[in-house]
Parts: sequence; structure tokens; C-alpha cells
Amino acid sequence: MDLKTKEEFWVECKYRSKTNDKNQIEAVKPFQLKRHQNLKEPVYYLIGFEGEPSNPKEIFEIPIEEMYTSVYLSHARKFKLIKI
Repeated sequence: MDLKTKEEFWVECKYRSKTNDKNQIEAVKPFQLKRHQNLKEPVYYLIGFEGEPSNPKEIFEIPIEEMYTSVYLSHARKFKLIKI
């Protein structure tokens, strides 16, 4: 829940160590995306990429409206979070 707006939302967390041969992150299975699309609350995907699962090199926060089962790295980087 967003403490400011009191809006409820879902977060799905994934870690991927590499891209496929098309430079895409194979993020979610089709049935997972479909299930999340049927939720009434907003859904965000947090994808840790490269590095280690406990300390990924990059982290992306992608809203479901911008999500695909496989996401081009260039598209994911539009949603890159800055690591502290």
C-alpha cells in the first residue's frame, strides 16, 4: 500500500542473470502476465538483472502496462531504478 495515497498495488519480483540471443530479458511466463493483467490493483514488476540475486547490477521497476513476457533490455532500462 502506498502510504501517501493509500492505494493498494502488487509487486512481482524477479531476478535474471542474462538476456536471450535477441537481447531480451525473459521476464515472466504468459500465464503469469495474464493472471496479473486480471487484477484490479496496479501491478509493478521489479526485475533484478545481472550481478547476484542479492545484489543485482541493475534493477528495473516496470508497470504492467509496459510489461511483456520478454522485455528488450533497452525497454527495461527506461524503468531503471538508481541504486543507493
